[in-house]
Amino acid sequence: MHHIFPRHQFPEIADFIENLIALTSGQHLQCAHPAGNTKVINKDYQYICLVNKTESIRKNLLEDEEKNIIYNFFDFLKVLDTGLMTDYFQRIGENDFSAIVHGIEINF
Repeated sequence: MHHIFPRHQFPEIADFIENLIALTSGQHLQCAHPAGNTKVINKDYQYICLVNKTESIRKNLLEDEEKNIIYNFFDFLKVLDTGLMTDYFQRIGENDFSAIVHGIEINF
């Protein structure tokens, strides 16, 4: 599991499942962290991870059966506001995923 927003920079959201994404070891060390340096973040890949995570959360909350829900929409907004250092996302209405993608684009 990879922290989209690094745990050493953002310890307050390190344990949020909404801040974690499954990557292969190759993706983690070659794409997310250039040259395997885990202190460096590839911002372009971080953007891709955020957009993909948004879609995973959308599917989980809107398409999965209630017993299979693992994400919290408002926790995701907190992760985004914290990681992108903004207050933009706290104003988004529940399950407005197009507003989230737009917010990622303008705040990234």
